[in-house]
Amino acid sequence: MYRVDFELRGLPALGLNSRRHWRRVAKENGAWTRAVRFAVLGRLPTQALEQAELVLTRYSSVEIEGDNLQGSFKPIRDALELNEKTAWPGVFVKDDRRCLGIPTYRWRKAAPRDGHITGEVLDLEAYLARCEARGREPHDLAAIERRFQLLRAADPLEE
Repeated sequence: MYRVDFELRGLPALGLNSRRHWRRVAKENGAWTRAVRFAVLGRLPTQALEQAELVLTRYSSVEIEGDNLQGSFKPIRDALELNEKTAWPGVFVKDDRRCLGIPTYRWRKAAPRDGHITGEVLDLEAYLARCEARGREPHDLAAIERRFQLLRAADPLEE
């Protein structure tokens, strides 16, 4: 079983709606990539995970909308991904739904100027054990598709 937790001081920009110059975006993303990789460097899995659970939490003084919350985590997700171009072994193979399912994004209240990010990555075995201990169904694509099929079958307006 593999699990890694990390904490990063500061807050990434709010993503797509910030309308920043591409050079500034690249510079900020590079800084976050270096910070994330440094935070997990000694704790990488023996090989990048094929399936994992990702939980990212933003601690800030002001609550933000869900789409901006997800967008703000993009440089962190990208930094954890396997990158053959730079020879970074990565924590997980790809940051898509087949590998991560639906990541969990959270926001928590923090004092002003005390913003930070925490993250947790679990391999599939550790994630399933945690779901079983909490009595929850895993958040995988097949389970989500089953839920949607049940909802469509129960909806009399759907044809």
